[in-house]
Amino acid sequence: MTDRPRGTSRTPASRPRKLAGRSGTDPVPPASEPLDESLDEPLREPDGSQVDEGLVAEDRADEPKPAERAPGLFAGGRVTRVLLAAIVALTVVTLAMGVYLGVTDDEPSAAVAPPVAGAIAVPEDRPILLPWADAQRAAAAAAEAATTIVKTSWQEYDEQVEKATALMTPSFAEEFRTTKDEVRSGVVDGKVDVDARVVAQSVVRANTSEVQALVFLNQYTTRDGGETTYSPYRALVTVVNTDGGWLVSDLQTK
Repeated sequence: MTDRPRGTSRTPASRPRKLAGRSGTDPVPPASEPLDESLDEPLREPDGSQVDEGLVAEDRADEPKPAERAPGLFAGGRVTRVLLAAIVALTVVTLAMGVYLGVTDDEPSAAVAPPVAGAIAVPEDRPILLPWADAQRAAAAAAEAATTIVKTSWQEYDEQVEKATALMTPSFAEEFRTTKDEVRSGVVDGKVDVDARVVAQSVVRANTSEVQALVFLNQYTTRDGGETTYSPYRALVTVVNTDGGWLVSDLQTK
């Protein structure tokens, strides 16, 4: 009778790993016999010596690693909050500029209270609201009217008053006649002649209905045919826009 081989309780040896720099092929264990891949015990060579873990680490370092994804540009809640705040700020600034430009363009003649008594109403930052050419024509009319108003002739006193009042508004003309009546006798009896010449004029304030001009005059006065005296002075003349042109509504000498 043939003896059967006796069984053994020994567990088949684990498959040695292939090491970097070593050649040769170890036998592959049967599929039915699981490999011993315990991580608690160090790797060993077939002769029982311990495997150098540094060589195994180098082998694994050569393996390709999955590419890491860079964080997106708008990643994180903080960046999102900053962007939203910037958008809101830009929107507020845009709306404010729109309101400012709308008020400036739609209401160019919006006026504030006159800074001094007798001054026409204009914004503080825009004293001249008329186109410059129109304001200059109004100033020229004020200067021409000023020379007629200042002129006096003892021989043609009443006629001179009528010429002057024709260049004035009704209310100012009435005030002017009252003043001229009070000084009439002194001019006529003293045989006084007064002439005036405009040296320069400039626009001080102007809106669509009124213009205030500063007129520089040279005044020449002759008494009873004697010597003529000369005196320069300034007149602040206000003219208003009417159907009959620019008429003087006020005149103040300086």
